[in-house]
Amino acid sequence: VAYSLPSALDLSTAPAGLTQQVDAPIEYQIYGNDSATVRAQIAQCAPKMGSGEFTGDTSYTINWQYNYGMNGGTCILSSAKVGVHINEVLPAWHGSSATPASFAGKWQSFMSALNTHEQGHVHLDEAMTGTMLTQLQAFTAPSCDGIAGAINVQMQNDLATLNAQNENYDAQTNHGVTQGAIIP
Repeated sequence: VAYSLPSALDLSTAPAGLTQQVDAPIEYQIYGNDSATVRAQIAQCAPKMGSGEFTGDTSYTINWQYNYGMNGGTCILSSAKVGVHINEVLPAWHGSSATPASFAGKWQSFMSALNTHEQGHVHLDEAMTGTMLTQLQAFTAPSCDGIAGAINVQMQNDLATLNAQNENYDAQTNHGVTQGAIIP
């Protein structure tokens, strides 16, 4: 399975406001009846993204669109739109009739914790897009000269903030370990 970032949403026909799309998780298949085999499968099949390899991953693409014009001596934005497209990659384990019940129970606990962790990333991503929309809706300037550049700087700063928030969340949770996402 090839893993890639989610595509930018087409905002051209979307109404003003926030458009969110959270895809069903992409699953990579793993097999095995014991910890060693399952861990080896995860190491072989897990997404390799950026600087590391992760059991699960949540990725996003955020884009924005707006109109602007002068109104009463101030350049204001109208029809502000922000889109966020989120996808997740998670393992899908397939045991066999030889799988010990205790291992299956541990796997279910692990997946519940991993889902909790990845939903934390989704929450951060969605919260930032709401902030970005609010900023766009309130953005004004004394003239429209250079407004697109100023908005782009603000949005890029917000994306950098979101990346830092996601990195801090991973650091605080040790990539979900403190939430119980420990591969059995």
